[in-house]
Amino acid sequence: MQEIRLRPALEGDRAALVALEKQVMHDYAVALWGVWKEVDPASIDLSRTFIIVATDEGRADECGCVATRYKSDSVLFIAKLYISPEYQSNGIGALVLETMKARAAEAGVALQLSVLTTNPAYRFYLREGLLEVSRTPERILMEWRGKANSS
Repeated sequence: MQEIRLRPALEGDRAALVALEKQVMHDYAVALWGVWKEVDPASIDLSRTFIIVATDEGRADECGCVATRYKSDSVLFIAKLYISPEYQSNGIGALVLETMKARAAEAGVALQLSVLTTNPAYRFYLREGLLEVSRTPERILMEWRGKANSS
């Protein structure tokens, strides 16, 4: 059984986080805007970023990151959820989302995220129980409110 844990991002993770974001998001950004804007490593808020470590059969691999912030007193917002392509479609994203849902439920708040309209992860988020709240030509705001989403 695969498990995940989140460890705080460290100063030494900045270059890997920039590379991961480019690896995961480049094609979707170019499809939407026609260009990729390089991320400045200094702009990463390490205090809100966690490295995803997946453990399976005794092997532990750093395979992604998740960054969250409180958008308001009633919303925990996932600013980034990136899984390395070689680890996608293995249940890791679902495990991370379950962890974030549990944190939101424990805090009594909604969980939100925004996905680019060019990103097929939109379908994944729908399968995981998030609902579309609003849409622009570039982004889709999605939300999970616990059992209320199941009704």
